[in-house]
Amino acid sequence: MGDRFSPRYAKFLLVYTNQSISEISEYLIFNSQSYFTSVFKKETGKTPFEYRKSDL
Repeated sequence: MGDRFSPRYAKFLLVYTNQSISEISEYLIFNSQSYFTSVFKKETGKTPFEYRKSDL
């Protein structure tokens, strides 16, 4: 994962696909789901799960 992470595509995947958060983190080349979650929360103020749930 590069240091230029933008949550835009991650948000798209969370809202418009049925991929699990684990699959999304792997697809975005994060070393672990927990690292993806911490970076996503730092950038958006929500965990991926919270973001996906709030958009429903």
